[in-house]
Amino acid sequence: MRRAVPYPARPESWPTDYPPRSILFKTTPYGFDGETRENVVSFLRRISDAHGVLPRSLAYHIIVPTMGIPTQPSADLMADECYRLQLCGLGTKTEHWIALLNQLTSRSDLRILTLLPLKNLVSSYQLIEHANRFCPACYAEDEQAGRQKYDRLLWTIRCVTACPKHGCRLIYEPRVKGHSPLSFTVPGVSRIDGSSLSIVTSERAVANEVVVSRMVAELLEDISRISEQKASLLPDFLTHAADSLFDGKFAALARHLGLSKSQIHGWIHEGILPSLPGVIRIAYAFECTVADVLLGNMTRLRLRQCCNFTHGLFCLTRKAGYKTHRQEMLASLSTFIKWNPDADAQEAAHHLEISPKFLRENFPTHNVALVNAGRLHRQQIAQARRDAKDDAYEKTHFALAASGVYPSRRKVTKRLKALGIQLTFADERRARKKAAAASRKEYTVIDRLIA
Repeated sequence: MRRAVPYPARPESWPTDYPPRSILFKTTPYGFDGETRENVVSFLRRISDAHGVLPRSLAYHIIVPTMGIPTQPSADLMADECYRLQLCGLGTKTEHWIALLNQLTSRSDLRILTLLPLKNLVSSYQLIEHANRFCPACYAEDEQAGRQKYDRLLWTIRCVTACPKHGCRLIYEPRVKGHSPLSFTVPGVSRIDGSSLSIVTSERAVANEVVVSRMVAELLEDISRISEQKASLLPDFLTHAADSLFDGKFAALARHLGLSKSQIHGWIHEGILPSLPGVIRIAYAFECTVADVLLGNMTRLRLRQCCNFTHGLFCLTRKAGYKTHRQEMLASLSTFIKWNPDADAQEAAHHLEISPKFLRENFPTHNVALVNAGRLHRQQIAQARRDAKDDAYEKTHFALAASGVYPSRRKVTKRLKALGIQLTFADERRARKKAAAASRKEYTVIDRLIA
């Protein structure tokens, strides 16, 4: 069982009248406003670089042991969290990591490198992007200023798609299919060839994208003031807006915001936390800041006459297949299943231009058949892939044996890797057993022929 390691507050011979020494170097986070504030994943990567180790090694050997995780696999999984942008979000895991990093670096302000101050104010749904994005112009400015390149907290927020400072779209870190990426080091370094990402080109963003990015940057700048708020005052804000601008009609308010009345009702009467894109839409529609909406500040409430957004709340295209007559939709679904026996429910919903939820609720029998067909098809593909790997391993095994070389696991996998065939540990163990069984069978046949 792994136990938490109690780090001493002061090392041996450290003067008692001196402040405690930090376990990790006291690296200073970059950024001074909403546009430039660093996120905690970037901060951790820069700390690991200062110690000359990879981020995961630092997390595994220094941070994870303080968590008291009982098993080795759980500790491995927890160490992998150091790369995930979800650490910049609102979860309990984020609070745990921030508390440990504050303790290990003798700091107390790392909370502002995350969105934790918004925990009781907005929903965590679709809040954080799943992969790293960056602005090449910001990286270039870092290089010109003579500081390490670092990732901004603003870039981790999913609804932010542009850099408000340079007006260009954020882009994902480049990858090459079939190419093993280099290890994570400091931010701003390509995992393809180790070059600087400041030389990557990005296209100009549209006006709405820049507006949304600036509003979120202003929110991050006001985050210290918002963190004192224990609960969202959005219900009071919307109620006042409906009474003063729409004669108390919430349907007219929802129409102006481009939202459904049920969403407005849930935010006001059912205690449902709004998504950050929803709060941004409200702030834009009434020409105020996002902080004003969350804090219930109604002094600057003005109605914007034209507030059309090009996308929905989460930048997802709106589906219109539900408007099709049910009998026509059923006929189309039956034809699709007939000509695509291996298709799953997701593919069928995309074909009909409806959501998977709509398909599940209105055509439950067909949905079950599609789910089973998709599962069976994936199992067949996975089995075929395993059989191909086993066959390649067996052929290489016997080829080495025929050439007079002992077919050890390491030699076989090295030759397969040169052919572009990657095997996991489970693949190697399974294929080695099959090859050994085939080898024993061959020798048995030869012995019988000799006898």
